[in-house]
Amino acid sequence: MIGAGSDITMKLSSDDFTIAQTTADKDIIFTVNDGGTTTEALRIKGSTGRIEHLRVGDLTVDGTNTVTVTYTHLRAHE
Repeated sequence: MIGAGSDITMKLSSDDFTIAQTTADKDIIFTVNDGGTTTEALRIKGSTGRIEHLRVGDLTVDGTNTVTVTYTHLRAHE
């Protein structure tokens, strides 16, 4: 447990690992050190239970974007 009121808990149960933010409506934020700069890589919004900010490779998803269907056409190198 972490925090004065055990705000963060971690547990292992039936081989499932759970990290929990137990304070109402508070976020879980994952950051990395990117060349000396702290950079947010993932934010799980406590008030909605949704991922708010996600960086994956060249894709950054942020805000209230809604994507229902996407297609990627890959062409073999000639």
